[in-house]
Amino acid sequence: MADNAPGSARPQIKLRTAFRQRLQAYTDDILTMSELARNHMVHAAHALINQDLEAAEEALSGIDQLCEIHARCEDRAMALLARQSPVATDLRQVVSYLHIEGDLTRMGNLARLVATIARQHHPAPALPAEVGPALVDIAEATNAMAEVAVQLIESPDVEAALLLRDADARVDTMTRELTANASSADWEHSNREAVDCALVARYFERYADHCVRIGERVIFMVTGSHADEYATYRDLDDEEQAERIAESQRRFTPRA
Repeated sequence: MADNAPGSARPQIKLRTAFRQRLQAYTDDILTMSELARNHMVHAAHALINQDLEAAEEALSGIDQLCEIHARCEDRAMALLARQSPVATDLRQVVSYLHIEGDLTRMGNLARLVATIARQHHPAPALPAEVGPALVDIAEATNAMAEVAVQLIESPDVEAALLLRDADARVDTMTRELTANASSADWEHSNREAVDCALVARYFERYADHCVRIGERVIFMVTGSHADEYATYRDLDDEEQAERIAESQRRFTPRA
C-alpha cells in the first residue's frame, strides 16, 4: 500500500527530471559541435578560395575545441546509458547522438585537411584560378547541407533530413566533374595541382556524406525506422502513422 502513497513517486520524478536535464545538456553539446563543424569548413573553404591565411589558421585551431566537446559528449552518453536506464525513445536519441558526434568530428577533420592545403601554398593559390567557380559552388552546396544538419539537431525534421540525399547527389556530381577536369588530358597545370584538386573534391564529398548520415541518424531517432524504411512508407495514406511521426518530432524539440 505504501507504494500508492503520494510521496512514493517523487524519487522517480526526480530521477526523470535529472535525466531530462542531462539529455538536454548532451543535446546542447551536439548542437555546438554541429555549429563548429560547419564553421570550420566555412573558414577552410574561404582560405582555399581566397588565399586567406587567417581563415586557414582559424579552421586548424578550432579542431581542438571540437575534439574536447566530443570527449565530453562520450562521457555524457556513457553516464546516461549506464546509470539512467532510458526508455526506447530516449535510448534512440542517445545512441543516435553517439553516431552523430562521430560524424561531426570527422567533418571537422575534413575541414582541417582542406585548410592544410590552403596554408601549405600560401600566399600562392593552392589551386588554379580556373577551378575557382567550381570550388565556390561546391563550398556553398556543402555549407547549405551543414546548415540543415545544424537545424536537424536543433529541431528534428524527418522530411528535411531525407532531402539531404538529393543535395548530396548534386555535390557528388560537382566533385566528380572537378576530379575529371583535373585528370583530363586537357589539364594545363601541374601534377601537384591535379592531385590537390582531387583531394579537395574528395574532402568536400565526404563532408557532404557525413551530413547525409546525420540526417539518417535523425530519421532513426525520431521514427525508429532506418532512412530507407521511412522513405518507403512515408508516402502511404496513413494518418495514424503521420501523427505518430509528428508526435515523435515534438518530443525531440528542445525546450526553451
